[in-house]
Amino acid sequence: MSYLNQKYLKIKYQQISRRRKKEEGKRKKEKVDEGTEKLSQLSTRP
Repeated sequence: MSYLNQKYLKIKYQQISRRRKKEEGKRKKEKVDEGTEKLSQLSTRP
């Protein structure tokens, strides 16, 4: 394993983990939106 190889892998891993965090954030937001939608549906019922 050369030094450059390690550096490259480290950068690659950081990019992947950052992307994964973004995806998780999106998913969480979608879940929250779903939850608020359900709540608003419940509250709008007569």
